[in-house]
This record gives sequence, C-alpha cells and structure tokens, in this order.
Amino acid sequence: MPVAAAANVALDRLAVENPAALQLLQVCSFFAPEPISRDLFEGVRAAMGAPELDEALKNPSRLNQAIRDIQKYVLARIDHRGNSLQLHRLVQKVLQDSIPAERQSVMEHGAHLLLTGVKLGDPADPDQWLRYQALASHLINSRSWACEDDWARDVVSNLVRFYFYWGDYSTGRDLARQVVDDWRARLGSDHLQTLSAAKWLGYYWWVMGNFGDAADIQRESLRIYQATVGPDDEGTIDAMVQVATTLRAFGNFTEARELDLEAFRTARRSLGEDDPQTLRAAHNLSVSLRLTGEFRLARQLDADTYRRRIAALGHDHPETLRTLNNLTIDERECGEYLRSRRMVEDNYNRYARLFGPAHQETIRIARNLAVARRRAGDHDAAFKLAEDTMNRFRDRFGPTHPDTIAAALNFAVDLRESDDLPRARELAEQTAADYHATLGADHPYTLYARTNLGIVLRLLGDTTDSERHNRASWEGLRAKLGTKHILTLTCGINLASDLAAQGRHQEAYDLDAEILALCREFIGRNHPSTLACALNLSFDLTALGRSEEGTALYGETIAAYTEVLGPDHPAIRAAQAGQRANCDVDPMQF
Repeated sequence: MPVAAAANVALDRLAVENPAALQLLQVCSFFAPEPISRDLFEGVRAAMGAPELDEALKNPSRLNQAIRDIQKYVLARIDHRGNSLQLHRLVQKVLQDSIPAERQSVMEHGAHLLLTGVKLGDPADPDQWLRYQALASHLINSRSWACEDDWARDVVSNLVRFYFYWGDYSTGRDLARQVVDDWRARLGSDHLQTLSAAKWLGYYWWVMGNFGDAADIQRESLRIYQATVGPDDEGTIDAMVQVATTLRAFGNFTEARELDLEAFRTARRSLGEDDPQTLRAAHNLSVSLRLTGEFRLARQLDADTYRRRIAALGHDHPETLRTLNNLTIDERECGEYLRSRRMVEDNYNRYARLFGPAHQETIRIARNLAVARRRAGDHDAAFKLAEDTMNRFRDRFGPTHPDTIAAALNFAVDLRESDDLPRARELAEQTAADYHATLGADHPYTLYARTNLGIVLRLLGDTTDSERHNRASWEGLRAKLGTKHILTLTCGINLASDLAAQGRHQEAYDLDAEILALCREFIGRNHPSTLACALNLSFDLTALGRSEEGTALYGETIAAYTEVLGPDHPAIRAAQAGQRANCDVDPMQF
C-alpha cells in the first residue's frame, strides 16, 4: 500500500508536469512487465487518440523528455544500454486503475499501435526470432488479437507462425486457439485472417498428433475458401495442402497425392513456379509421392524445389532445409544409402548449428540420420542416435505421439541389429500396439510395425507368429498401397523368409521369384532391397537342390552388393555367413 500510494503521488505530479509521459506510461501498462524496446515508439503508424502523446511520438526531443521525467519519478526502470524501459507489475496495476473507464480501450489500442509499428520479418527466418521473442509477451499481454486494426491482427498471426518455427508447439497451439475463438466471434468464420489462423491451429493439432481435430478444421477451412475466394487464391491452395496433410495422417496416401498434385498445378498456374506457396505445394507433393512409393519422381521434384528455395529463401532457411531433408530420404529410398548418409550428416550439423540440438526439427533430422547411418552400415553410431532420439521425443511429447512411435520403431530395429532380441521384441511389440491404438489396424504404419516385429519373432524362432504378422502386413499393404509399392514388396520379402524358416522352400522360392521380378522392374536391379530379395532367392534355389543356379545368383548378388554398399557393409558380411537378408521398414514423415 505505501508503494502504491507513492506511485499515485508521482503519477499525479507527472500528469501536471508532462501529460505525454503519463500517457506513455498508461499505454505501456498494457504490455508485459518485461523490457519494452524504445524502438516501439519510433514507428507509430496512426494517432492513438492521446493528443500530448501523439505529439511527443512525432518529436524525438519531446519523447526523450517524457522518458527523463518518467525516470525522475522512478516510475519505470530505464536501461540506456539496452535502449528499453520496464514497468513493475504494481506500477502497471496503479496505472491501469488510474485510467478513466472511457479511456481504457483508447490506451489499450495505443499499445497495439505501438506493437504494429515494429517491422517484424518472416517468422520462419531464424534471424528474426530474437525480435519475435522480445515482443511475444507484450503482444499476448496486451491482447493484440482483440484489436480492430488489421495490421495489429497480422502481427499476431505472424506470432502464431513464429512459435511453430521456434519449436514451442504448445504455446503456439494455445495462442492460435484463443485467436481463432476471438476472431470467429468478432470477424466471422469466413474472414481471411480467421481462416489463416484456423489453418495454423489445425496444423498445430496435426504436429501434436491430434489428427481428428486437425482434419475437421482443415476441411472446413478449405470449404470456406473455395466458397468465398475461389480455387486459385493462395489461401485456398494452402488449405488444399493442409487437407492433404491430414489425409496422409490417416493413411489415405493416394487421395492425398491427388489433392497435393491439384494444389501444385493450381499454384504453378496461378502464382508462378517460384512463388513461396508454389514451392510449399511442391514440397508437400513430394511427401505424398514418397508415401505412394514414387521415390524417383519425389527425388526429381525435391531437387528442383530445393534449388528454387535456395534462390528464394537462402541455404539456411528452415523451409529450404526441410526440403533438403526430404531429398535425403528420397535418395535413401532410391537405394543410395551411402550418399543419403553423407547428405543427412551435413543437414543435421546445419540444423544443430542454426537451431540447437534440442530443437524439434533437429530431433526429427536426427531420427532420419539414425536410419541413414544404419542403412549405410554404421550400426554403432545409428544405435546411439536412435536411442537418444526416441528418448527426446518421449520426454517432449509422450510415448504415443507419432514421432515417438516412429523413433521407437527405428530403435527396435537397431536393437535387433545389435542382437539384443528380447529388448527388440518388447519394443517392436509396443510400437505395433501403439500404432494400432492411435492410427488403426489397417494404417500402413501399423502394418510396417508388424513386419518389423515379424523379423524379430523369426530370429527368436517363433516362425508361426512371424508369418502371421508378415502375411497380414503383406496382404494389407497390397490392398492399401498396391502390389508394386516398394514397402509392399519389402513385406513380401520378409514373408518369404518366414516360409523358408519353416522349411517351405518351394513357397519361399515362388514368392521371392515373383517379388524379385517386380523389384527389378519398379525399383531397379541394384537397389539394396532388390539385392536382398535376390540373395534370399539364391538360398531358396540351393535349398531346392538347384545349387548351380543358386551359386551363380549368389555370386552375382554379392558383387552388386559390394559395388552399391562397399565391401565392409554388415549386410555383405551377413550374406557371406549364409544369413538371409531382412528388410526393415522406416515410417517416413507424413
């Protein structure tokens, strides 16, 4: 009470000696009790409705005098080195209580105008993140989303986007939800700013694994866009991309591919090949192409998008690096294991340098790197990174988030490769159950998890259960993705090994021969998965008494393996020891 009384006395004197100083403090009382940059006072676009303050903001001398008078009465902490002032919470309360009721909204609006005067850059640009951090608490504390000014609301929209790139998904989701609720009530569901915020709310739900709510809001946003601004508007195109994203999450890869292709073609025609929205549509189309097994086409599109994003955004922009990550996965799935590993190592180091090892996107790249290391034969480095990545995802999102489950599936494969079969089985069973519970029994990712589990069971000698899981996966993926999809073929290769382990060598041979022909036609003769199938077929031939054919195919396959993977790859050593090849499956990003 004595402090509040002293503040009131000082404010009364300031009202007489320098009304502009008092009005400045009243406006700043709506900010957070954190440093307020004096840069905010230099870019005001419009009058605030406080005459003395309006004049002071036009005149540097008057503004400096106002700040000196504020300092004289110790009503704020002035930091000349940081070029800022800061109000104590108690002083803020006294100031807001001193504003007449009819002037409250005017002063709050003044705070919004000060915040919109600062020219913030692209929220995806790491060079802008410190500026967004400095203003974030002030934008939220002043309720800038409630402003009637379009520019003020635009700043809030950028803040919503910033939290995604910064990696703070929970704060971004909560802010987006508050913004959407307010704007729907005041502006209407079909207002363009409401629609933009709603798409971001849906995207936050998607990245946090809430696919149902994400799908609902994205479908509704697309419907409104199409009904109000038409199919060629950039907002409509982006809404199409977002709906495709949710389709992928539910395992509807082909439907997502068609919608992504439509969005890309529309963007290219309406906006141009190098427009950021066109590049965003291209990036997402490549994700769908990968999931439908069109890896070569995805690689071609990602390479083109990467070059264009470098030219438009720069080498180190987050969106450029995300496309580069796509490209590294394309290379891996096209069979270029060694090249992919080199590319991912470089991309991971760039992410860690730019954003830090704990950033969400850095952890995602780490998961990709762990897979790339294992496929390239560096099992020790893969094991350590895979375990660390799984733990990081689990700590951040919990055990059943899609990123966590994918990382756990990946680590289960590394456990298997390190011959820790009991732990591998336990974790593989858990990932299959988690995918089943979160995505459903028929989702491709659930089937991928089952085929990885099947490999472990076979190595433990449980060939009956191994066949059950692999056959269900093979048949399910044939129905869902088609007979020519590489991951359908992969599951078939593992199923053939189950048959061989049961002594059903003719059935194993028939299946391996069928799959090998498809692999050679659709993914290439020297793709590692093709070679794995060829190796297994050579063992089938030998088991059937066709030793000469088996030996010839074995020698041809080992030579090709050595050329593709290098002489020291563990897969070659295992083949030379007479072991059948196991084909693990990685659940690629949605």
